Amino acid sequence: MPPDFDGGGWTSTLAELQVEAEDVIKRLMEYTADGTEKLVQYTTDSSNKVLQLSQEGADRLRDYLDEISGSSFGQKAQDRLHRVRAEWQWGSHGLGTSLHVPIPCEVDHRFIVALAILLKVSSDQAEQHGSEALLRRPVTLALILIEAVTFMVPGGLPLRELCLSPFCVWEKAQWMRLVTPAVIHMDATHLMCNLATALPDCLELEASGGSIKFGLELVGLTGLSHTIYVAWALASKSAFRRNVEYYSVGAVGLSSVAFALQVVAGEQKRSKVVVMGVMVPSQYVWVFGLTLAHLCSPSTSFPGHLSGVLAGLMYNYGIKPVARLVKQVFQGSTALVRRPTATASQRGPRFWGGGTTGGRDFEPGSAAYPSQRSRWWKSWAINLGSQLGLVALATGVFLMSSGRALSKHPINSWQLR
Repeated sequence: MPPDFDGGGWTSTLAELQVEAEDVIKRLMEYTADGTEKLVQYTTDSSNKVLQLSQEGADRLRDYLDEISGSSFGQKAQDRLHRVRAEWQWGSHGLGTSLHVPIPCEVDHRFIVALAILLKVSSDQAEQHGSEALLRRPVTLALILIEAVTFMVPGGLPLRELCLSPFCVWEKAQWMRLVTPAVIHMDATHLMCNLATALPDCLELEASGGSIKFGLELVGLTGLSHTIYVAWALASKSAFRRNVEYYSVGAVGLSSVAFALQVVAGEQKRSKVVVMGVMVPSQYVWVFGLTLAHLCSPSTSFPGHLSGVLAGLMYNYGIKPVARLVKQVFQGSTALVRRPTATASQRGPRFWGGGTTGGRDFEPGSAAYPSQRSRWWKSWAINLGSQLGLVALATGVFLMSSGRALSKHPINSWQLR
């Protein structure tokens, strides 16, 4: 029998030695865990203090630049500071690089209301166009499927790389951002609200104009509305020194395109519709939609929605009339080239639009119908003027209400709308 060693953790048996060793290891693990926790806490506190000091320093610098913003030096320094911060923010190491969408959505009152509205709109459209309406509208069906598939991508989509950033579009030439934001949504409530808004107009426009025409309109209005948003942000920065919209904001969602479609469909209907119990002309429905959107959800992007309205107006009162005129001129020129020669007696009377008859051909741009052309231009000018007046009124209200908030906006914030 070996001799006994007392003290210092040594015992006379192997079992007791094992117990002592386990106790020592356990204490070492506790000390290690406690030390690691304290190190993590210290690191976190240090990082928070650094960020807090950075925040305070940036805010003080912003306040100083605001004080001297009237001078050319102050304006250049402020713009340079925003530009450097935007380069870091939208770069690979900026804050939020790991943010993916959609984010988890709670089943709250907003979710329930959005779901109820979407179901009601779907039911009304099925009753109006038939239960198989989507199958007969391939472009609308494709739009809904794309929105659903991108929403259900495992792990989500990288928000920073795909959202609409005016700074990235204009200064980094990332032109795909003019399209990708339309298929990205922050959460389920966001998606359902936009689908409920866009679905009726999509079905109406595709039914009346055909799938090819509507597909071209959809793509064109998407790019046009997002381009107007970038121009809005650039103009706000240059004219009013509102740098937040240009440098810091990333916009996502289908709402801008939905407002553009609403304007186009309303102009095409030219009828009275009921909005919350009030009869209004269909071409002015967007005014109620814009008002309700910002009363119910003030955090939504007013410039983004108004950009969609302007895109629709530009299409209705600019692109469509020009395209129609070019088509008429082309068809008239083709008819003149291909028409066989014949005497007036060989040609029988021909019937043209407006109930006029005669044996001569109508040439677009001629003085055949001066009164009709005059009435058309007068109607065009009145309608466009009334629409632009409402846009100017809405813009003025937005600028006045947001001036105080934007003037006090932190310089190192980042927003999503």
